[in-house]
Amino acid sequence: MRKNINVLIVDDDLTDCALYASWLNEHTADVNYTVTLTHTVGMARMALHKARPDCIVLDYMLPDGRGTEMIAESLEQYGVPIVFITGSDDQEVKEQALSHGVQAFLHKNEMNSDNLHQYVLDACGALPA
Repeated sequence: MRKNINVLIVDDDLTDCALYASWLNEHTADVNYTVTLTHTVGMARMALHKARPDCIVLDYMLPDGRGTEMIAESLEQYGVPIVFITGSDDQEVKEQALSHGVQAFLHKNEMNSDNLHQYVLDACGALPA
């Protein structure tokens, strides 16, 4: 039986959002993904409350703030695991995200369909099938 996983993708780049959603949906043999796309911290907060995602794919640089602002809220209030993504080469960003409790960290240059899918599965952990 396939797992149903609701993913919130937060990235200010509309093209990247669509690409990540299409990558996840390539893996329909084992997972049925429902994907919500947002582009700002504000939109993400509303979607987090409404959509109740199983996982968030969260970019660092957003037009109205930093993705790191959402980490504590997402984890503490909603218990939603985070796959944190960035195009930044700043090691401090990675250390900050990991120290705040994200489940995974991916540099955008290293992302592909398979590893995004695997990181989301791993972040979701033991979700019921």
